Amino acid sequence: DGAQTRIPRRQLTSLQSAGRSLMPEGLEGAISIDQMADLLAFLRSTGRPFSQAVVKGDTIEHLDTKHDGFYSITFDPVPGATGIELEWANEGPFKHWTLREIEAYADFGTRLDIVSGKVVPGPARTVNNVFENAFDGKTDTFTYTTQPHTTAAPQRTLLALAPGTHRLDRLRINDVAGNDTNGPLRRITVRVTTDANPDPARRKYVDVRNLAVLLFSEDAGGEPAGPGPEPKPFGGKPHKIPGRMEAEHYDEGPPGVVYLDSDTKNHGAPYRKDTQVDIEKRGDASNGYGIGWAKAGEWLSYTVEVAATGAYDLDMLVASSKQGGLFHLEVDGKDLTGPIRLPDTGGWGKLKKITHKGLKLNKGVHRIRVVMDENGLSKYVGDFDYFEFTASEHLHQEHGHPCPCAE
Repeated sequence: DGAQTRIPRRQLTSLQSAGRSLMPEGLEGAISIDQMADLLAFLRSTGRPFSQAVVKGDTIEHLDTKHDGFYSITFDPVPGATGIELEWANEGPFKHWTLREIEAYADFGTRLDIVSGKVVPGPARTVNNVFENAFDGKTDTFTYTTQPHTTAAPQRTLLALAPGTHRLDRLRINDVAGNDTNGPLRRITVRVTTDANPDPARRKYVDVRNLAVLLFSEDAGGEPAGPGPEPKPFGGKPHKIPGRMEAEHYDEGPPGVVYLDSDTKNHGAPYRKDTQVDIEKRGDASNGYGIGWAKAGEWLSYTVEVAATGAYDLDMLVASSKQGGLFHLEVDGKDLTGPIRLPDTGGWGKLKKITHKGLKLNKGVHRIRVVMDENGLSKYVGDFDYFEFTASEHLHQEHGHPCPCAE
């Protein structure tokens, strides 16, 4: 009936190409070559980028976390292309961003094999999701990513094409994913190489001309995403600080807003309805349940109300078989704890308390996010029962009074 229905990406279970063009079949036979050229020029000139996204030469500028999502990047063909370089820079202190499932195309529609990739200056990623030569059309496949807490900038990716003569004219990035406290992504620069010199300083580059970019966020339709649904505190009331946050009592709302999980299935107990988070039932947990199978890249958010500005100690009841991974807490998008290593507690069935002292919190309502950074020898970050904040007794040796100094 001509009506438009918009479905946010976060509500989709899967998104796959049908392998067919939206162009009417037989169109190329119904119009002349000149008309086809005019049509292609029109389509390339009217791809509508998001507000605040500006294309200058070979660079996409003025991006932010609202621009996470699918990118289609076209440019004048580069004969003899041997590789692709993407350089990115962001505003925050950490330069760790993720660009998933990069694809290269010749003559717009013929996909080329990308056979290797690395990040310069790095450091090279050694934890989960190291470069994978797996271009399978699934947005959860990591093409490459930097090591967590990377600070060197700018970061450059070097992706080598399979040997042969290629006429490269399109790139597709199936997911540009912001990483929490890294700050807005400000720039993506696209370059194409025509040799295989391993030294970036001596590599031959070809100017990418007439760069055009089409961006899609979580909302379908290629238009800027409007404000998403507001998260709600679990049970309608913020967690009190001082006080205890049960790990399984994260905020109420959709994935990508109140949590991020690596798959769509809850592998544990049906404690909460319609959630992807893995909740485990365990008799030794304070509430009878906890968060299990936590993996790097996942996070949970909690709305809290802090009674008074000051320093707080954080007790956490956790479990891990073998040495666990790294995680951190942040408040209102700012790092609160720095990386915390989850220890070997003697097995998944044995909870152990760990403590982080002297955390500065301001009075009022805030959002605390628990971010899983790196898997451990256990192949997971670990299991979590609760997070409990108490007023800190930590004293500053110089001033002799309570202060928010981290131990």
